[in-house]
Amino acid sequence: MEQIALILVPFVLVLSVGLYLLRWQYRTAEARLLSWAERSELTVIEQHRANPLGTGPMTRSTNNKQVIYRVVVASRSGERRSAIVRIGSPTVGVLSEEMAVEWQDGPT
Repeated sequence: MEQIALILVPFVLVLSVGLYLLRWQYRTAEARLLSWAERSELTVIEQHRANPLGTGPMTRSTNNKQVIYRVVVASRSGERRSAIVRIGSPTVGVLSEEMAVEWQDGPT
C-alpha cells in the first residue's frame, strides 16, 4: 500500500500543477485578448481558440506555447473584421507579452 502511495501522490501533484498552469495560460491569454480589443477601441463579437487541446503541436504554424484565437471584432462605426491573434512568444508562451494580429482580407 505504501508503494502505491509513493507513486500516486507525486503523480497527482504533478498532474494538478500541470492543469493549474494550463488553465492559467488560457485565462491570461483571454485577458490579453480583451485588453488588446479595448485599447484598439474594438468589441470582440466572436472568439474561438485556433489551437484547442488535442489538436497537437504546430497548429497554425506555431507550437503549443502560444495561444491563438480566431476573432471577429467590430469597430465603433460598426465595421466588422476578422483576424487571427497570436498571444505569447513561440519560446516562452504567455510569459511574454508579445502579441501578433493577422487581419483577414477586408471587412467581414
